[in-house]
Amino acid sequence: MIQLNKSYIIIFIMLSSVSLISLIYYTYNGYMTNFDYMVLKSFYQLKNTILNHFFLTITWLGSLWILLPLSIAILIFLPYQFKNFKIVFVVGFLSTIVITHTIKNIFERQRPSFFDTLIDMPLDFSFPSAHTAQITAFTFLLWVLYFREGSLKSILLSSILLLIATTVASSRIYLQVHFPSDVIAGFLVAIICCFTALLTIKSNQE
Repeated sequence: MIQLNKSYIIIFIMLSSVSLISLIYYTYNGYMTNFDYMVLKSFYQLKNTILNHFFLTITWLGSLWILLPLSIAILIFLPYQFKNFKIVFVVGFLSTIVITHTIKNIFERQRPSFFDTLIDMPLDFSFPSAHTAQITAFTFLLWVLYFREGSLKSILLSSILLLIATTVASSRIYLQVHFPSDVIAGFLVAIICCFTALLTIKSNQE
């Protein structure tokens, strides 16, 4: 498991928290409306059959129907010596899910309705994007487990994990089921939760 400096972790948590609070303020005071509309419009104009099939498929990677079984398998098959990572994984991933849905129910933001969607509109609230938060947490925690500084394999794995997370996040915008600001918020929630989980382990080890 990658060893990050405690000070850096605290800085990341603080910066991400300030960013999330600022995003909430700007979103709910209407300052993000034009940005959200322009990005949704740009994605809508990209629509074609190939991209439709691609994003309809890739978006499932952010679903708990996929991520929960994968998470359970990781926790079961990882050897005992990875017990600290298992704690980080459980705390980081589960707290991401809980906090994301808590924020959804607090702010009750309705889903976008500017353009036609490619799927049935989800019934829960829009802000933040749960798919984005979940895939960000999952891929970030895998990166924490496997990254080794200076390793070419680690760099390749990091690139693949980043590509997966950003593609799933983009799919939520392409499918017109989330505002871009929802997606950004989902990313920030996941980063805050995962870094907090890392900080908890580091503090207990000292």
